[in-house]
Amino acid sequence: FARPDAFVGTAASVVFSTPFLRYVTSWGAVEVGRASVLKSLQSGDSVGIIPDGIAGIFTVNAPDEVINCLKRKGIARLALQTGTAVVPSYALGNTDIMQAWFDPFGIFEKFSRRYRTSLFLPIGRWGLPIPRRANV
Repeated sequence: FARPDAFVGTAASVVFSTPFLRYVTSWGAVEVGRASVLKSLQSGDSVGIIPDGIAGIFTVNAPDEVINCLKRKGIARLALQTGTAVVPSYALGNTDIMQAWFDPFGIFEKFSRRYRTSLFLPIGRWGLPIPRRANV
């Protein structure tokens, strides 16, 4: 069983080698790969995963709230193999406070998929990466 005090988040492998971000992840994150998540689950940690990943960035935009998880079966498979409970959750209103800008030609998406990291420009209040005020 998971310990109630043990929670780790997941991040793309590139985050652990990026200056500043690697220090933020040292506060409790593991690589989102199967082996790392499995090791955390076996040690009794609860693991937080955002299931739509890069695909979600390039398909979600206001006013639609969309989750890309129908093709994502790895989490369910891992839960069945380890006997771990899955607690689905979703934060409504994300597209009200921040939107993602990416090129209409798909170059950002191709780059993101190839290098397994997200490349987009967050647009918020005043066109800056500052969240808009919204009831979330």
